[in-house]
Amino acid sequence: WAVVNSDGSLVHGSAGTTASQLFKPGVDGSYEVDFGSDVSQCSLLAGLCRTDAANLDPQPGEIGTAYRNGNSEAVYVKTRDSSGAEADRSFHLAAVC
Repeated sequence: WAVVNSDGSLVHGSAGTTASQLFKPGVDGSYEVDFGSDVSQCSLLAGLCRTDAANLDPQPGEIGTAYRNGNSEAVYVKTRDSSGAEADRSFHLAAVC
């Protein structure tokens, strides 16, 4: 599991997990989360969420996940705003194996 800020930094995560923002500058809302072990046979669950304890609504939008091409230990995450445009958003991600 991982909690990731909109800039791609890892807030919390399971042991060995890393996160990064991809394709910057130029492309918004693209991330890689590497769990350090094979997740290619796991179910991927993701949601746009706040990464702090503030009692505020998360930003609206959309999120999608995909197994990372060429890296069985990583997940590609794409976030968008509520109009469908690429946008940096914070999120929570779990690989359930």
